[in-house]
Amino acid sequence: MQPNGPGPHAAHDAQLERLRSMWKDALGQARTAGPGSIAFARLADLAAACAGAWIRADRRDEARAVAGDALAVMRDACRTERDDLARHLAFGRVLELTAAVEGGAGDARGSFDCLRAAISVVGRFAPAMRERTADPLARIAIASGLLRPIAGAARMVDDPSQRRAAFAQAWDEARAWATAASGAADHATAIEAAVLAAFELAVEEHADRASDCLERCEDLRPHLDELAAVRGDDAVVRQHRAALARLSADAWARLGDLAEARTLLEEALVHLDAAAAATGADHRAIDAQRTQLADQRAALGARGVRTTPARVQPLAG
Repeated sequence: MQPNGPGPHAAHDAQLERLRSMWKDALGQARTAGPGSIAFARLADLAAACAGAWIRADRRDEARAVAGDALAVMRDACRTERDDLARHLAFGRVLELTAAVEGGAGDARGSFDCLRAAISVVGRFAPAMRERTADPLARIAIASGLLRPIAGAARMVDDPSQRRAAFAQAWDEARAWATAASGAADHATAIEAAVLAAFELAVEEHADRASDCLERCEDLRPHLDELAAVRGDDAVVRQHRAALARLSADAWARLGDLAEARTLLEEALVHLDAAAAATGADHRAIDAQRTQLADQRAALGARGVRTTPARVQPLAG
């Protein structure tokens, strides 16, 4: 008996062909687009979609070809208009995509080089992040296109001092953005970027010296207070406060002050309870923190610290 209609493989192939057709159209539009055109953002979006589809179909050579075509078009576009923000942001995103494709293919060096190139391409517009008169949406786009590859490249660096320097650069850029954005629509986004960058640096320093980690944690607290002043002590802020308390607790435990570590873990629990009760809470993320908190409390208990029973919710499923 013959099956009725096309099977799932035929439908999947048809979807890939439609995606390929859209990709060819996007390439053509980007080659002739003028300054500020949305064609560049569309090209970056479709490059990511096409490459992802080919990778899922286990056709990595075609994914690399998509990334290569996008790079060639965006490189020429940026040479033509050296001051057009839209096409440089798209070029940075395509470079990040290429880094992911190369990394997935096992070429760590190629992936790292692409991230460095993305930092260079977007970094020339970084001064706008520090300008109070700049468009808030432009500041957000530049910051995203700059901070993301800096963090990605930092994680690939083997040398601890160079890795810390990269995370410190991200933190400096985020703080400068937050200062410029004070009172503007992107202020909360900028502050949270500074919070996340400071966390990255604190965690990195924790791996080397607990005292340096605690110093960075103290630098982080004002960022959290500022974030709370902008958006209120909501679920997101409470989750950040819980993470800070847990990180500080771990550093104090490494320094031998187990009583202070216990106090901070109790503080983390209070913040997680408040986050869980808040509107719009991300319960999966909160449950993950609860599990990590339970592990920390158990570790302290094993070192002879008296702890109260942990109120830990199990992970869903």
